[in-house]
Amino acid sequence: FYINWLLTYPLATCRFQDEQIKQFIHLYSESFLRSRVVDLSLIDSSLLYFFNEIDFSEIAREYHSKDWEYIRDTSRSQLLLK
Repeated sequence: FYINWLLTYPLATCRFQDEQIKQFIHLYSESFLRSRVVDLSLIDSSLLYFFNEIDFSEIAREYHSKDWEYIRDTSRSQLLLK
């Protein structure tokens, strides 16, 4: 029964609000990385396996200069948290 349910269960069922994603980034930075610098391209996708795909760059732009500095160029996409 469990295997049948698992195979038919839609994996991407939850959607985060922008404020929740911002809080996730802060928690990820402080608890997991133990750093004030977050490289958006290196966020472990397995942490968000059961959720819809998140556009971190959109959230980064939205909260730029309020909660962090968003640095983006050809080789990196980083947040410097305040």
